[in-house]
Amino acid sequence: MRHAAAIATILVAFTAWASTVGDFDQPTGLDAMQYLGNARAWRDGDWVDWHPWRWPLHALLVRLGPFIPTAHVVSLVSVVALMAGTAWAAWRHHGPSAAVQATVLLLAFPDLVVFARTTSPYPLVAALLVLSSLRGRWQPLALALLAAADPRGVVYGLVLLVPVAWDRSWPELARSALGLAAGALSVLALPAELTPLWDQARLQERAAPAVVSRVWERVFLFASPALFGLLLVAPFGLSRANAGRALLVFGTLISGLFVYTPHRYLFPFWALLVLLTVGGLQKIAWPSVRWITVLAAFISWNLHPFKQRDRPMVPGSVTLALRDLEVGADEAVVECGRFFLAVRLPEDIEIRGCDRHLRDGGPGLWLITRQRSHSERWTVVGRYGASKRTILLLYEPRSSQ
Repeated sequence: MRHAAAIATILVAFTAWASTVGDFDQPTGLDAMQYLGNARAWRDGDWVDWHPWRWPLHALLVRLGPFIPTAHVVSLVSVVALMAGTAWAAWRHHGPSAAVQATVLLLAFPDLVVFARTTSPYPLVAALLVLSSLRGRWQPLALALLAAADPRGVVYGLVLLVPVAWDRSWPELARSALGLAAGALSVLALPAELTPLWDQARLQERAAPAVVSRVWERVFLFASPALFGLLLVAPFGLSRANAGRALLVFGTLISGLFVYTPHRYLFPFWALLVLLTVGGLQKIAWPSVRWITVLAAFISWNLHPFKQRDRPMVPGSVTLALRDLEVGADEAVVECGRFFLAVRLPEDIEIRGCDRHLRDGGPGLWLITRQRSHSERWTVVGRYGASKRTILLLYEPRSSQ
């Protein structure tokens, strides 16, 4: 009972802490606006604007509410689910003490709170990846969601089916495979043309030949888990329960030596690595040594000098400007710049006639622009940022006509 209470306390404390880090109206994470833009495209039925590299599950969840705050909540809930799923997997296979150790090791990842407050789908993928590794009645659903969340989801799911096939649990394998297939086919039902994973690899190779020297190296990153995982798992005699996780973790880490692998791509595998580590720790006869190892890992990782957590999550200039925006019932907003206001605001946004509005004024309008000359009819509500990147928020009430 005390172990369950300890895990619950950690989860509650982490949720409370992560909720105070950053602002819920500030988008964060690489390509955040592409993911949020897909939620807008789905909400408005504007499929031409759908980014073809992005799979639909994250956009489906984000479109349920105001995009940026909802995306923050999805990431926060995903990381908490990741922690709970990791603890449950460790408990089921190694006991309650191992579950607490797994939770602490997961927290050792110094940027866990950063991912919990991002507006991109990587936390969602990480949670679904660890949940998909849990065999049982819910595995087919987790695999279906994983395949609908990321173009690599089908590859990951196939690897996670290895231990099921290993046990020759054919009915279980059929159910899980059917769930994975259903998730993959659901993506094809989206009324937008999506870019397959192999084409994404080819396009990345062309865009950054110095980083990814050959297209097959990029494909190698996703295909290598089975090859390298088998070579590494067999000598160590890892349990069948951990086979699929081991294939993914070891294969990803080793292939990462050959291909530049961004931080966000490695994060989803952290929980799987934690489960493998906890399984290995249980082979140590002395419980005190296990805990010393866990605490040493926690301290050393949090002393890492390159963690993103130390970078302050401050609101951007556009976010500050939008906080001062108070659009009346008969007023409109004009966007004079690429500020993605259609994603950030519920109001309809005008994007034409900026030069005319700046020159002549605009009764009943709010106008957001970079530092530029403008009519004296405008009231400068605020200046945000510095130097040439200053953002202006201008307003002219209708009564000034």
